[in-house]
Amino acid sequence: MGGSMMNGNGMMMNHTNRKAHRQEMLQHHRRMMERRHKLQAKIRKQDKALQKLVEQMDNARGQKKTEVMAKLLTKMVHDRVALHKQMERMWSGQIARANRLMIQMSQNNSRK
Repeated sequence: MGGSMMNGNGMMMNHTNRKAHRQEMLQHHRRMMERRHKLQAKIRKQDKALQKLVEQMDNARGQKKTEVMAKLLTKMVHDRVALHKQMERMWSGQIARANRLMIQMSQNNSRK
């Protein structure tokens, strides 16, 4: 089988197919890294906003302290829910991709 190899779908790939597959994997990796960096930046921004509220809470007294605590708690919950939704979207994309690959592999195996 000189020069050929199996891809993730169990199919033989020639040099051209391997090159295209490698490019596709690199592009996928770049997209995932970009998403990861954006998510990390978003979390850092949220953390800074929370830190400001904590400082306000620490310096507040009486009713004002209670109001800042309510703002802090509300922001934490909203940030957490938004993060979970974003993670679900990311994971659902990965799961859908894995399912497509499994279906392709199953179809290829049934053809053998």
